[in-house]
Amino acid sequence: GVCGAKEVRLSHAPQRFPQHRAAIALACLGLCHHICTQHVGLLPRWSCVGWHQFVLVGWRIAKENKTLKLRNTKIMPKVSVLVAVYNAEKYLRTCLESLLNQSLKDIEIVCVDDASTDNSLALLNEYAAKDSRLKVATLAKNSGISHTRNVALGMSTGEYVCMVDSDDWLSADALQLSAEVLDNEQEVDCVLFD
Repeated sequence: GVCGAKEVRLSHAPQRFPQHRAAIALACLGLCHHICTQHVGLLPRWSCVGWHQFVLVGWRIAKENKTLKLRNTKIMPKVSVLVAVYNAEKYLRTCLESLLNQSLKDIEIVCVDDASTDNSLALLNEYAAKDSRLKVATLAKNSGISHTRNVALGMSTGEYVCMVDSDDWLSADALQLSAEVLDNEQEVDCVLFD
């Protein structure tokens, strides 16, 4: 991944460890995000491949490596959508409506409130009471977007993971089309879309 003058090179990792391509892709995105926020002083949407791009990562590790034990034995939803929330009251309704109205219904939405001081948490709880696909957690103190996303990732159970900012929204078919690419194209580990 590239961000400003900083560059992360993992050129040989996917070839040497093909069963870990998805994890390497996610780690690279997380590292780029850390570089952007901590060392370059930028505030990216997500990943350094472009502003306002969304990322859907396929957890092909579970499919390719039969010796892995999944931490959750229940049937996984197709996609876990991770939403880190901090003082997003103004935009949060639009974001949640766009996620709950996806044409792909087999999803879970994991929202983690990063100690917001507005009504964000109340909105999250309101939507969670209406739709069981939405999980809500809250942090006791503001910890930043990277930590908040890691908490959400730890709560997720989906086959694929998508990260969406709380002030953004998705078109109704975004998750379905992305999941179809990951299902049908075995060499694809990560789908980026605007």
